[in-house]
Amino acid sequence: ARAAGRFTEHDNWMRFIGAVHVGLAHLRRNPRAAVGVMATALVYQVSVVITVGFVILTLGVDVPVASVIAFIPVVAMAQVVPISLSGLGVREGMLVLLFHPLGVPNGRAIGIGLLWYLVMLLVSLLGAPAFAMPQVVKSPA
Repeated sequence: ARAAGRFTEHDNWMRFIGAVHVGLAHLRRNPRAAVGVMATALVYQVSVVITVGFVILTLGVDVPVASVIAFIPVVAMAQVVPISLSGLGVREGMLVLLFHPLGVPNGRAIGIGLLWYLVMLLVSLLGAPAFAMPQVVKSPA
């Protein structure tokens, strides 16, 4: 774990390894902060499941709520495997695989995946100005 600290001063992509190291070191010194991090992560994941639930309702697809709660986190994990651009194809393939036994037509499952991607892309664009602004990053020392 300490070996990752050597990447904190890099200016290339490896600085992210150093940033993770700094964050984990801070959480080790302040374990109560982990509760906030975990709560925020939980709220985000629940909001993604709810968003996809609304996408499914919008498309008029009949999928049980329990299946949405069970399958969407699985698809969310699979779509980040670095074998495609933004999870395109992986997300839709997983939805076809998981929803087909529930009677969802393949085209509808693909539509769910594409609309899910579009909604998340549009919401993410709202935060784009924050990345365009110059930032001062301070180490939580």
